[in-house]
Amino acid sequence: MRFNQKNQILSVLTLFSFVYLSCSSLQSVIQSRDVSKITAYLSETPKSSLEEFDGDCKSPLMIAVETDQPEIVKLLLDKGADPNLRAPSCFVADSMPLLSGHHLGQTAIFYTKSVPVANLLLKAGADINLGKTIIYDNYYRTASYRTPLVQAIIAGNLSLVEFLIQNKANVHWYSAGLQNTYLSWNRIENNSDPSIFLGIKKALLDAGAKEKKELSPDEFEKTKSKTYTHYRHIPTGEIYEFKPHSSNLVPVILTWKNKPTLLPLKNRQPIIEYHLTEFQWLESKENVYEWYAREANRENMIGQ
Repeated sequence: MRFNQKNQILSVLTLFSFVYLSCSSLQSVIQSRDVSKITAYLSETPKSSLEEFDGDCKSPLMIAVETDQPEIVKLLLDKGADPNLRAPSCFVADSMPLLSGHHLGQTAIFYTKSVPVANLLLKAGADINLGKTIIYDNYYRTASYRTPLVQAIIAGNLSLVEFLIQNKANVHWYSAGLQNTYLSWNRIENNSDPSIFLGIKKALLDAGAKEKKELSPDEFEKTKSKTYTHYRHIPTGEIYEFKPHSSNLVPVILTWKNKPTLLPLKNRQPIIEYHLTEFQWLESKENVYEWYAREANRENMIGQ
């Protein structure tokens, strides 16, 4: 009798576990931090579940990274999770309405909080410079860009900043005001903690970052009469034609009042737009955002 009761209890528990796993998303199971449950779930679900996004546009790998679970990150990568899977567009509300907008394009490494997890992702082939485009919900649809290094700086995570820089995170990124974006973020976020502020600043400067990108009058003028006809999306290699206004050959981007810092991937349906940082001119190989920064300064435009 006792044996039968024990079997009945085990059967009920097994059924309960099956129902729990069946009704849960992989993301929610990962948030439980229960390795046995996560392993069981993965054994019962197709590989396609690794590429599904939750209501916050986060994949299972993104959740594992965000919750800083190295063991689960490795398990997901071993199961075939793509470290460069990009998030779809997801609206994020902010207490300041002007800062609300659509966030898209970030990968798992964007959510990294520790060196061990970042190391696992890089060994799996994660692109260390691939960031998030934020398209603000305003009339002009202005946009900004945040890389994994920006996120580490905002968090004041000195060890992660140093690790990312050591692994070739780009430190040469300048705003349309020609100020170094990373040094600017460090001043905004970490000026109340001298040890973190100075540590991050030293790591950036030691890697060759400059406070400001100085351009001579000749450098300002050298491309004034040039127009480019094709741009390349750096992460995918896709190439698109870019047509300037026929009347004065002024590149369209300087007159796009509603989209000053975005370019589209035209062969996607619906069309996806990313920040200019992800593009380069095919003819000159120059990063489009760096080009935009120089042109904006010459034209006395306000850059993003």
